[in-house]
Amino acid sequence: QTAECELCFLETAMEIAKIIPKGGTILDVGCADGRFLEICEKQGLRATGVEFSESAALAAKSRGLEVFVGDINHEGIAQRQFDAIHLSHVLEHLDTPIMVVEKLHALLKEGGLLYIEVPRQFDSWLERLNAARGRFHEFGPFSLHHSCFFSPRSLSKLLANQGFRVESLTTARTCKRAKRKGWNSLLAQTFINFSSLFSKGDLVCVYAIKSH
Repeated sequence: QTAECELCFLETAMEIAKIIPKGGTILDVGCADGRFLEICEKQGLRATGVEFSESAALAAKSRGLEVFVGDINHEGIAQRQFDAIHLSHVLEHLDTPIMVVEKLHALLKEGGLLYIEVPRQFDSWLERLNAARGRFHEFGPFSLHHSCFFSPRSLSKLLANQGFRVESLTTARTCKRAKRKGWNSLLAQTFINFSSLFSKGDLVCVYAIKSH
């Protein structure tokens, strides 16, 4: 699924590059081995990452990327401000999402862009379909590796309460499963994209602007 992940990263980086100033700065929170950072730099952005895993951060740094080991309170970024911040499947793992979003607000310049992507659990049509079929995969709705669970409404409210204006929200991405073959994959992607028309897709993807 690496190629599929990179396709989604490219889609996001291209969209961010269209919104923020040319050559703008972006912080990737939970940057892993830096694949998204590399793609951002190819789009003309100046990218910085922060990653809790030391081994992953070292892998990113070995490719010449600016990456700090730790969290968003790291002294290397604590006093800086960015044009954009990116969190993909990170916020659901954190114990204090309100405090995290408050800190992200401080790390953004006025009018800065925040992109957050989290899984949509318990209430997506895909989860309901899997439940009806008795199929719960390793990272299903009852998996314990997530500290928080979000719906479009709860994530939007969290952002609004912390000084953000939601510009767009979707619950599916066409890049997901785009590289997978076979009828099962095609049917799954069609089902998820149809679900998103009713805001019942399997993701919550938000572009938000720091408004005050």
